[in-house]
Amino acid sequence: SNLKKNTGVLQSDEASGDRNKEMIKVYFNASCMCWVNISFNKKVIKDFILKPDEKYSIKVPKGAFISVGNASCLKLFFRNKEVKLTNGKVIKNILVE
Repeated sequence: SNLKKNTGVLQSDEASGDRNKEMIKVYFNASCMCWVNISFNKKVIKDFILKPDEKYSIKVPKGAFISVGNASCLKLFFRNKEVKLTNGKVIKNILVE
């Protein structure tokens, strides 16, 4: 039967493209100054510095990458779960998933 075809799914998929991408809440909690760079599809979507004791949250597309400088003083959370960071000074390309 042809009744199920017109649920709007086909049209909205074509129309929205990237907007349909799943967004993930990312939360930063810095205990000292560090920098953060967030990119998606090789384009920077946010580049910022966190000051000591600063907290910040942002929604980013699933599949984005986060790079962090001075990572040892940053707590990073995806979907309210802490992401374990290695002890490097600079950590590149943490996949948001």
